[in-house]
Amino acid sequence: MKKIITGLGLVAMAGAAFAGTDTTFSVTATNIVNFLGGSLGLMLSLLALVVAVASAVAGKLTGVITALGVAISIQVGPTLVSAMFTGTI
Repeated sequence: MKKIITGLGLVAMAGAAFAGTDTTFSVTATNIVNFLGGSLGLMLSLLALVVAVASAVAGKLTGVITALGVAISIQVGPTLVSAMFTGTI
């Protein structure tokens, strides 16, 4: 019985939680998304594609798959992660 009363007390004292309302790192997150969506993301994607071609020439399939995965992640990732945290897709 004491545990139930303690639990109800904790629930009563808990404040409301709102997902996505924290703006502590919003400037940093916006900068990173802008960098990856801009010239930095393009350079990293091109570098990954160069690695993929070099791996294909060397006959290493794992290098090709990894490099293409990195290139796709850089181009699609920021939009996908932002959509997950804002609740829109």
